[in-house]
Amino acid sequence: MATDGIAPITEFYPLAAYVDHRALAANVEETHPVPNNKKVLIIISDIDLYIRPDATAAVPSADVSDGTGSIYVPAGAARAFSVKGVASVHMIAGATAKVTMEWLA
Repeated sequence: MATDGIAPITEFYPLAAYVDHRALAANVEETHPVPNNKKVLIIISDIDLYIRPDATAAVPSADVSDGTGSIYVPAGAARAFSVKGVASVHMIAGATAKVTMEWLA
């Protein structure tokens, strides 16, 4: 990192040419297919979001200790995930949400 606190341009993600959006209803799980030849997903939502690769996502309401929990994506936080070998991303939010998915090869 540069001494002035600004990251060099090489540390930024490239601008995605393939972008999808989802408008999620509250507490309704949706499935989004991974586009062909895409290896990285950058996902952001305006509401707390839970995602899971290739399996049903759920908003936690109790302890989950068997490895089947969903990944938490905080509202407004862009998270990057490798999707190599993943067919679909399942997602759910506890309230109406707007989700943006940027896909990189």
